Amino acid sequence: MVKANKKAVAWLALESKTVTPDKTPANPNPKPWKTYRLRVTVGPDEVLTRGLDELYPDYTRVIPKRCPVRVDCAVSDLEAGMDAMRPWLDPKTRIVRFTVLPSALQLNVSNPNWREVTDEVVAVVSGLPEPRPAVPVLHADGSTTIEEGRPLRVGFNEAYFKDVTDRLTEKSMTIQLADQFSPAKIQEGNTTHIVMPMRV
Repeated sequence: MVKANKKAVAWLALESKTVTPDKTPANPNPKPWKTYRLRVTVGPDEVLTRGLDELYPDYTRVIPKRCPVRVDCAVSDLEAGMDAMRPWLDPKTRIVRFTVLPSALQLNVSNPNWREVTDEVVAVVSGLPEPRPAVPVLHADGSTTIEEGRPLRVGFNEAYFKDVTDRLTEKSMTIQLADQFSPAKIQEGNTTHIVMPMRV
């Protein structure tokens, strides 16, 4: 109960209810469980909130354990590069492609309605695997083409990356990457930022 001016203005009640699931061939003896809800009454108004039935998800599972590629760059340089990409973003996906080069981070936006825009951020890169050599590829029609080794390229939502850079207090940052399917990890002090990748 919450009081103000010596008069009760709100009543709080925690209510529980036992639920027994229906019997099924796969589960002929289902075990009952309890659900909880909080009832808040203020004058003629009532608010019901439902309790969580499941455990809170283990968010640590999305944090990559191994990120061999490290990209060290200035926060201001990355922000300037992202700002240059912003006018050309696809408004539906807002994807910016990050391509890790030996001495730079290349940012790229390809919008079919406008144009393709590329910018580079000076960076110190480590852990980048050696590029695969060009190899001939034989196609079903008998023709042959030369396939070049592909660099590490990951797509990210520009707004999500901006959320991270806006919260960084240091002048430099380290982007840790594993592959094109894994999230980016940015560590600052005891805080770990995770940006999930997008299909490109």
